[in-house]
Amino acid sequence: GTALDLLAFTAVVTALPAVAGVVIQPLMARLHGLLTPLLAISMALAVVGLLLGAGAVAAQSLTMTALACIVLGLSYGACQTCGLHEVMAASPPQALGHNTAIYQALTYLGYFTPLPIVLLSTYVPLVWILTGIALAAGATLAWLVVANLRIDASARIDANLRIKAAA
Repeated sequence: GTALDLLAFTAVVTALPAVAGVVIQPLMARLHGLLTPLLAISMALAVVGLLLGAGAVAAQSLTMTALACIVLGLSYGACQTCGLHEVMAASPPQALGHNTAIYQALTYLGYFTPLPIVLLSTYVPLVWILTGIALAAGATLAWLVVANLRIDASARIDANLRIKAAA
C-alpha cells in the first residue's frame, strides 16, 4: 500500500464508528422500553468490538479492523442512547437539562482514550491493552446485569413512563 491507500483506509475507519453510532441511535430510542436488556446488549457490543480490535491487531487484518470499528460504533451509539434514557429516568424535571449536559460532557471524554492507549502501547503490546479493556468492559457488563436484576420492576416501569412522558 501506498501512502494514499493508508490515508484512504484511515479516513474510512475513522468514519465507520461515527456512521454506525448514528445509525443505531434511532433504533435504540424506539426500543427504550426494553432499557435493561439494551444496556446489556450495548456493553456486549463493546466487548465484542474490543476483542475484534485485538484480533485485528494480532492478525494485522484490515477487514477485521473495519468490522471492529463498526461494532464499536454500534456500541457507542447504543450506550449513548441508553445512557441518555437513564439520565432522563433518574433526573427530576428541573435538573434534566443540567444532568444531560454533564452526561454528554463526560461521554465525550471517551474521544481522548486513543491517546493513553497509544502511549501505553509503547510499553505493552496493543493486543494486551485491547484485551484488558475488553475484560474491563466484560466486568462492567456482568455488574450491570447483576445490578439490574436487583432493581425493583415497579421502579423500572415508573422510570420508563417518565421517559415516555418527557419524549
